[in-house]
Amino acid sequence: MTPAGKTAIGLLAAAGVVTLIIAGSSKNANAKPSSAPEVKPPLLPPLQGNLPIPPSGGVVMVPPDAGDHPDAPPIVAPPANGPIALPGGATFDPTTGQGTLPNGQPVQLPPLGPLGANPAGGAPPAGTPNQPLPGVMPTAPLPAIPGLPPLPPQVANLPDLIVPAPSTSTPALPGNPSQVTSAPADTIAAVTAMLAQEASPKWRKMPEPTLITWQKNRKRTQDGKFGTGDALVMAQEIGTLPIIRAWPKGSFPEGKWLPEYRAALQSIAATAPEPRKSQLLAAVEREQGQGWGTPEKPILSQIHLAEA
Repeated sequence: MTPAGKTAIGLLAAAGVVTLIIAGSSKNANAKPSSAPEVKPPLLPPLQGNLPIPPSGGVVMVPPDAGDHPDAPPIVAPPANGPIALPGGATFDPTTGQGTLPNGQPVQLPPLGPLGANPAGGAPPAGTPNQPLPGVMPTAPLPAIPGLPPLPPQVANLPDLIVPAPSTSTPALPGNPSQVTSAPADTIAAVTAMLAQEASPKWRKMPEPTLITWQKNRKRTQDGKFGTGDALVMAQEIGTLPIIRAWPKGSFPEGKWLPEYRAALQSIAATAPEPRKSQLLAAVEREQGQGWGTPEKPILSQIHLAEA
């Protein structure tokens, strides 16, 4: 073989090797990469109290009735018949009307019959006791309400409350007695006005218009100043006397004037009928010379007049 032929054969062999290498590389490039096997999550065991969960390809199915509280206790309806527990520990059996209070005391109410039943006319079953509670009065049956079962023919009703009529008189209070008396109208008007003023810190009001009228009717000095002379004349008509407002000029609490006035009132009370006698004696105790001084002393033992 000539040198040229050997060279041609060598070139062809080299070209084949290159072709095989390219073909192999193309085949490896088109091959799919290998992937790891798919792993599914394990099935969860069913919760206690729920329905079993069937396998579903690793997907957990939530029961439609599980809600937000799968562990909530079931609702138990009361029995159709028999005793029913009430709040506080009391019980009641609607079929017999018998029950017990929280303290264990038995009670008897009109039976209602079995729950859900509606006896004709609302009467309890035959032979069932039907007695009202002790101390209450049975009344006539109440009218039936449309749409509701009729009531038993005998129901219990509490006795009517007796409300006393309001009193029109003013009760006597400690420290503020109400002395009932009778006297001429102008005397009562003057005494009432002056006693009402004694509740004020500035009670020594002079002149007093109602006293001026009273003084005029008795032909006395019409100055409207309630002094000891006016008080002794007024004591012949009424026993509830105001506190002296005008003591004689130049008098003072430690002198003879207060004891002499109180002694004169006691003398009039000795021959006066009741209730004026007791009222005058109370006036003696109330008079302590509060009208002396400036300002006047407060009157602690206040009274008011109630006309007979």
